[in-house]
Amino acid sequence: MNYIFSFSRNNIWQFCFVLLTVCIASLLITTYNVFVIGLLLGLFIFILFVKKPELALAVQFSGTILYFYLLYKLGLAPFRELTGGFHVFLIISYLFGGIILLLKNQRNFKLGSIDVLFILLFFWLFMSYFIFSMDNEAAYQKVMFAPFLVIAPYFGIQLLSSEERIKKFYDYSVLFPALLIIPAFYEFLFNPTLKNMRRFIPYNFKQEVQDPHVFAIGYCVLILILVVTTLDRKEKISFKHIILNILLIIPSIFFVISAGSRSRFFNLIITIAFYFILISKARIKRRIYILIIVVLASIIAYNYVSESTLSFIASTYEAKDIQGTSVYGRTERYKMALNDFLEHPIIGVGIGNSEKGVGFPHNILLEVAAELGIVGLLIFISMCLVSVWKALVFIRGYGSHESKLLMKLSLAFFIYSFLVLMYSERITTTIWFFLPMGIISYLSKNRMIRE
Repeated sequence: MNYIFSFSRNNIWQFCFVLLTVCIASLLITTYNVFVIGLLLGLFIFILFVKKPELALAVQFSGTILYFYLLYKLGLAPFRELTGGFHVFLIISYLFGGIILLLKNQRNFKLGSIDVLFILLFFWLFMSYFIFSMDNEAAYQKVMFAPFLVIAPYFGIQLLSSEERIKKFYDYSVLFPALLIIPAFYEFLFNPTLKNMRRFIPYNFKQEVQDPHVFAIGYCVLILILVVTTLDRKEKISFKHIILNILLIIPSIFFVISAGSRSRFFNLIITIAFYFILISKARIKRRIYILIIVVLASIIAYNYVSESTLSFIASTYEAKDIQGTSVYGRTERYKMALNDFLEHPIIGVGIGNSEKGVGFPHNILLEVAAELGIVGLLIFISMCLVSVWKALVFIRGYGSHESKLLMKLSLAFFIYSFLVLMYSERITTTIWFFLPMGIISYLSKNRMIRE
């Protein structure tokens, strides 16, 4: 059985082949018929994704940064229909592939307590939209994003029907941001337009609002997987593994800080500390090794981050009481969402209708309370508590080391994403929160079936 983050030569060559194919196709598109080339390439990737649905899920989880970078290098700008089509393509691929696996393995999809609470939450969310619909853009976006970025990934990961494929999903989730490290450094060093940005990302679409958080969280995913799997792996840590960790963690921390993603980096450190103290069973020597790498990587990365980025990060805290700044704005949004909840405590003001139709309080608990009321808040909190409880029971119970490592990793992602949700993101765009919850649900159900 393969361990997490251990690639065979076949896997590496497959990825090199896919990457080479994408590069060749990108060049051909400028010369030959775009439709024909795109159709052939899409068909090839679709077959690959159906055969490996965990690969398509990993693209949606941590690989969208490659999608934006490829568009940038092709001179194309993303728009809603194109990005929506990209996600639909991935979703159809992994759901179709997952259903095939389910039928092939002759397994029935069973609902657990987490699944029931998940269904109740999003049933109430959609009912809230239809009951309180005010035709505002925020509400429309939330109900449109939910199937693509929450519901499909949550059930899609459970359709993989094996722990081995979930392990491969985490492996691929490391690989995608790792593939972008060298191109991103190239843009940082030799592209003056991108290098001089206050919040660095390796692409810039002048007509569109840039979201550095998507870029940063891809590297937070990489760091968290490396830290957890290195701490609790069975084998002795080899010199090769030490070098690999250093080569991946240092640039990853650099990119998170350079993107100006304060809450992502701060919550990543909290999650690692929480994992160190309460979840990991690693020996002191191994904990010290990981601690040294993370601290050393942070110091090195910090010293090479641009002055404009550091001044941006510092200014957000120094100007927290100045009207118009992001920190001040968020405190005002907290107050507005709280007032919405106090005025409509039972069923809320309706999805997307908080903050007078803005629908983005930057705090998941206030968002759910204001828009879905006590009804939605109780379901959401119950779902979170049940997920943590099931994960801890699984980790402390009987089972293979590999299964427990998967559960520990999923619990770490759940904790990290929940902390991020206290400062940012919307409930219907948080694939990093709900997909690990789907893994927790699958692993706990799978153990009950085996027992």
